[in-house]
Amino acid sequence: MTVKLFKGEFNISFSFALMVAVLLCCDKTEMMSASLLSIFLHEMGHLVMLYALKLPPRRVNFRLCGIEIVESRLFCGYLAQLAVAASGPLINILLGLILLPFSNLPFTAIVSASNIVIGVFNLLPLSQLDGGEILCCAMSAFMSEQKGKKISRIIDMLFILLLITGGVYIFLMPNHNPTLLITAVYLLVYAIIKHR
Repeated sequence: MTVKLFKGEFNISFSFALMVAVLLCCDKTEMMSASLLSIFLHEMGHLVMLYALKLPPRRVNFRLCGIEIVESRLFCGYLAQLAVAASGPLINILLGLILLPFSNLPFTAIVSASNIVIGVFNLLPLSQLDGGEILCCAMSAFMSEQKGKKISRIIDMLFILLLITGGVYIFLMPNHNPTLLITAVYLLVYAIIKHR
């Protein structure tokens, strides 16, 4: 389904809509609802910054593997790119901290925690996340693009190895929580495809 709104196209795939519907129907702890809300606010942070910089997106794709914002034109400079990359995690962290004093309410506590976790996680210096984009902008200001890409690949693999190690450790704990391990493997596959 395609919706034209604010000079851009918003494409929502059937698989994305189905995934959201299934997750919300199966959500007994309200954790998934809070996480989806946090992800939505994260992407809204990016969109608001793009519109504030007068760089409206050409298209926003909602797919099973994530949300992709396709810019209408190249950024004017690294500062604008850095502002757009930082705006998503910043919204999450600020909202999480604002809601923290109200964490005596169960859903508010979950929303606060999920916003902080999603915001901080997206600041990891991985090329697939906003932290990688921020790092790339910073490196591009001081070195050649080729050298920056090489350093970015090394940092990617180091952090993914750390995440996989942490994921295996948590999975082997009595709770057997596979979330971090699945996320790390997904990031590894994504990095291999992207850097091929």
